[in-house]
Amino acid sequence: MVLKEQNDFGFVLRSVTTEVRNIVDNICQTRDLEQKEQHQSELLSLRQELEKQIQTLTEENQVNQNIVRDVQRAMLELEGLMERKEKELTQLENEKERWVETESNQIDRIRNLEQMISEQADEIKTLSDVRDSLTSPASESAL
Repeated sequence: MVLKEQNDFGFVLRSVTTEVRNIVDNICQTRDLEQKEQHQSELLSLRQELEKQIQTLTEENQVNQNIVRDVQRAMLELEGLMERKEKELTQLENEKERWVETESNQIDRIRNLEQMISEQADEIKTLSDVRDSLTSPASESAL
């Protein structure tokens, strides 16, 4: 009888162990399935978020490319303007050189004329002195 009870107890214990194992397996499978679903949901959410970021970045990139094109166009216009202004500046510098040269020539001419006037004034003074000296003795002899 003790042996039969031990066998019955062993059988019940094995049955309970099998049931507990099945329950634990079911719990693990359910937990694994829930975790898988949660991970899938998180992955989907991350994917949607990343797709939104990609869309936003793509739009920003397009705007930036448009800005770059506008800046490049403006730079080309500025380069053309700079070239024109450099040509104008070169032309003005050349014109200034011509004016400086003309002014220098005019100053030289004025100096030459002043020298001539000075020489003529000296000559006139000399001639006047000569005339005065010639007319002075004559006027003394007439007296």
